Amino acid sequence: TLFPYTTLFRSVALTTKGAIVGTVTDATTTEPIGGVTVRFGDFQTTTDSRGNYKFEVKAGSAQLTFSKEGYISGGGTATCEVGKTKVYDFPMSKVMQQDTYRVVLTWGLSPSDLDSHLKKTDGFHVYYSSKSAENASLDVDDTSSYGPETITFIPDATGTYTYYVHDY
Repeated sequence: TLFPYTTLFRSVALTTKGAIVGTVTDATTTEPIGGVTVRFGDFQTTTDSRGNYKFEVKAGSAQLTFSKEGYISGGGTATCEVGKTKVYDFPMSKVMQQDTYRVVLTWGLSPSDLDSHLKKTDGFHVYYSSKSAENASLDVDDTSSYGPETITFIPDATGTYTYYVHDY
């Protein structure tokens, strides 16, 4: 029989950490990029051959940056929450020739399909059903959330270029 005032003890692991994970891909091919240096605040890691990285760190916000020779470095502010895993995928663009421009659009789960459009005044219109034109191309057309949608172009002095996004 149990005594009327029995105390039970259990071990409980308390944590102040969370995780930040993601995949780094090429913005024009969507192929994973290995060997990317990823920094979150004072912490640093490198992506594996599948472009994946992971940080298990104390909760808080810090700059999340991505760099690799031959690619344009980038990033932004990321937040790590206690006991949660936050996903920060990142498409990287290769260093381009002078006077070449690239627009890389990323977004969340909803809407599932955003469409990038590039129009040249009195000229072409590049989008999902017309993927290339004079010195412009829709490199990646994502239709299942997150992106990227990627357009690369070389402008000339004779036109005005307009980029916009349509919620398909």
